[in-house]
Amino acid sequence: MNLILYQLGVGFALGVMSGRIISILTYSLKFSNSLFSPKKHYLFCKSIICRGEEKLYIDLIQKQKNCSKSKPIICIRSTLIELTSGILFLSCNFANSNQLFETNGLINLFSGWVFSSILLTLTVLDIENFWLPREISLLGIILGFFLIILNCLLYRDLLITKYILNHLTALLIGYISFEITRKLCDSIIKSPSLGKGDSILVGLLGLWLGLYGLYLTITFAFISAGLIVLSGRISKHFSRGEVIPFGPFLSFYGFIIWLTGSDFWIDLFSSINETY
Repeated sequence: MNLILYQLGVGFALGVMSGRIISILTYSLKFSNSLFSPKKHYLFCKSIICRGEEKLYIDLIQKQKNCSKSKPIICIRSTLIELTSGILFLSCNFANSNQLFETNGLINLFSGWVFSSILLTLTVLDIENFWLPREISLLGIILGFFLIILNCLLYRDLLITKYILNHLTALLIGYISFEITRKLCDSIIKSPSLGKGDSILVGLLGLWLGLYGLYLTITFAFISAGLIVLSGRISKHFSRGEVIPFGPFLSFYGFIIWLTGSDFWIDLFSSINETY
């Protein structure tokens, strides 16, 4: 019992540390269009720019208390991201083994930490900036390939080849189908509805979740986003033509599918069909 609590505590602490890094990274990227050329940015108060506070984010946190007109928005934001990351890391201890990593619990746990960190970073950036950096999604794809290869080298399983083909196929189908949808929407609606980053994110989810997991993620994401937009239009909180970031929906349900496993939903839907 004590060992389990210790493992959970370590996981939560590592998640908080990861969240701290994500908070600093995403805040810094607000003021730069590239991951590789960050620019200086400034502390904005509610109404004016505090003079003498032209510092980078790390300095801003340390000196924010010296600015009387500044509100602790940064600290609240960081705390929320850190707690969210800690909870995600903690929940990875209870994840059903993914087909590609079911041979080793440690690899499955570490994979969940990597997956949740990538998705949380993309979610924060998309919510705050309507931006899904290709570099971060591609990093998630590369790390996914690395973990798959590592699993194959450590635990040779004849069935692993079938699973790898399934996940690689999901990557390609997810990316290509979303690119086609994006271009069709742009030509028909004459306004951007999906971004290039969404297509790469879907490819990332396909690699990590497989065909059925990707299908579930996209289905749940579209339904949830549609319901929110519909309720917003009915309540007049959303105006005509207003868009919402789609990346958070994909990331949220992608992580849910990772935690539960695709087999959980197969069994659930099968039982519902048998009932009715």
